[in-house]
Amino acid sequence: MKIFLELSFEFAKALRRVSPASYDFLKNLTLLVAGVFCLGFFALASAADKHPAPVALTAASLDESAIWLLWHGDVLASLKLDIQVNGEMALAGDGSFVTLPVRDAKIRAAPGRFDALEGSFDWPYDIVIRRFGRQLRLTELQLLADDPLRLAIRDADQRTWLMIGAGHPRLSADRKQLNLSGAELRIGPALAEWLGAPLLFDQPLANVLGRFPLLGGAAAIPIVATESCTPRWPGTLIDANNPALGRYRADVRLIQMTPLRFLRCRQIDLPNERCDGPAGVDGEVALAPDAVLQNSDAADAADVPWYSKFLGVFPPDGNDQHPFLIWNLYRADPNGYLLQIGRSGLKHAFITINNGCTLGCSPPAPANANNVLYPSCSDVYSVGSNDTRQFLGPRSELIPSVGLWARCGSVFDPNCDGVEDQSGIEPYQQRLLARETAIDPAVNPLARYFSDAWYVVRGDVDIDNTMGTREVQPSWAADIWNFPFIDNELQGGPMVARWVAEALNDGSRSFTRRRLPQGEIALGARVERIGPSLWRYRYVLANLDFARVTTSGALPNLRLDSEHGVGAFALPLLNASASDLGFRDGDALAGNDWNSQLTVNELRFIAPQADAELRWGNLLSFGFDSASPPGYALASVELGIAGQITQAMPTLVPGGELFFDGFE
Repeated sequence: MKIFLELSFEFAKALRRVSPASYDFLKNLTLLVAGVFCLGFFALASAADKHPAPVALTAASLDESAIWLLWHGDVLASLKLDIQVNGEMALAGDGSFVTLPVRDAKIRAAPGRFDALEGSFDWPYDIVIRRFGRQLRLTELQLLADDPLRLAIRDADQRTWLMIGAGHPRLSADRKQLNLSGAELRIGPALAEWLGAPLLFDQPLANVLGRFPLLGGAAAIPIVATESCTPRWPGTLIDANNPALGRYRADVRLIQMTPLRFLRCRQIDLPNERCDGPAGVDGEVALAPDAVLQNSDAADAADVPWYSKFLGVFPPDGNDQHPFLIWNLYRADPNGYLLQIGRSGLKHAFITINNGCTLGCSPPAPANANNVLYPSCSDVYSVGSNDTRQFLGPRSELIPSVGLWARCGSVFDPNCDGVEDQSGIEPYQQRLLARETAIDPAVNPLARYFSDAWYVVRGDVDIDNTMGTREVQPSWAADIWNFPFIDNELQGGPMVARWVAEALNDGSRSFTRRRLPQGEIALGARVERIGPSLWRYRYVLANLDFARVTTSGALPNLRLDSEHGVGAFALPLLNASASDLGFRDGDALAGNDWNSQLTVNELRFIAPQADAELRWGNLLSFGFDSASPPGYALASVELGIAGQITQAMPTLVPGGELFFDGFE
């Protein structure tokens, strides 16, 4: 606003020398605009401040506590690690129970909100680790707070051997203890060094459950009466008496993700056998990241519903609404194609810890403050949580553009009785699975790799900041696959946009997005000169969140009867030739490859059947060579096989127009 005023008055002073009347008019208009802006700003700030004043956090001492270590048997076996805690061997599917005599451990918390762990516990157990004949014995250990959400297991020399973190600590409903779920025991820097594999730092070894009783019980975290308030649900008016101020908006951001972590790996032809690494028998590896999100801190930021599936029927949507998470792995080949070589299923979020913020209005019972993500609050889902089968289902059950799950008929409720059933999902289903031959740098020389994650939030106003990509470099270390980052930071937006933006030596590129009522699609093109009179054309068609669906029933028992994506893609050839046609979908299945049809005027790619359509959260690559240089024309994207809708999207084609705006 200051800049606006300064520029306006500078312009007005210059105008005064030419026309005093115009000067007076502009000065008065500027003051009027400034006044309206200020009144609107203060009205918005006042109307947005509907939440009660923050409740002060209380520091409460902890009593003797306990944790359970539920070991990742596949990880231990692949790493060839033998671990003993207090003489008990860590076994697949088994748990190690550890009691923790308290030293000076505390928590900072308020009812409904955990903030941080402080201090330390004694770890009164020897840990013995063996690998290939070497033995490490860890004694005189402490478990102490390393940061608000992470505990470190350190020795007397302050070396961190193991870590516990990335979980969901929350107060019990009776406020008598802190419960920890979704956390993991991970390799610390000292252990990674001892193993001779620094890349193993932060590799999960076990899921962790914890129980931390409060010294003094419920009285340790007192309830402080607060003024009543109204939840700021997405889409509700900021001020019912002043509709001009607008509505609260859901705007959740992905702020961090970790490298993809190894979960398990099996041979393709002998699925009961573990992978033997590069140059061995081809296998498929299951991978998952941590993913951290944060709600907006803007004045119009909404409270985001976060009700675990089958919890009940709650406002504002009349169902058990919650966010979702997907993640993917890509390979950019030196021939210009971008391949999606791994894709996860659909992760159902279940609670939020609301870290690093103050709370707003708690929802009605039986929900609690962990069932709403409040403005500026953050939350994390760990590798282990993202690998837990009771939270994983198929992407096809979600209407992605509105973030609405069709519960009726889903893998969790196939008979539509509103009671959660076991999904029956196995360890290699609904996970991101990547073939070893697809990620082996020796098999794919000069290829580059990228991973992404995307939180799907109902009504979110900006999907680009809920998703992000990182460049990774696959490597085989200590008998497992690792994916360390090789770029500097998370880059927001879809992978297709990052691919388009990569530098070209001699060529052109274009990028177009289309938002339709059923969702959004994007088309990227990169054209490079590869000879005196030869150009290489590459296209990536990405279905961001488009799904053409038919449904029946109503919330909370909505049923998804049919779902279609993109069924065909056509490019005009304007008196130009096309050769060396290519299609890439990133998998090893020939039966779902799109067919190509080349005529004098058009190159067309078609899905062979409905289950080969381009569904949301996925991309396909197409390509060819041509002796004609690029220009702009309209490509055709056909949305769905039954009752097709054709969407025209500008892109680069051989012989197209030279002057055309190809970026949108």
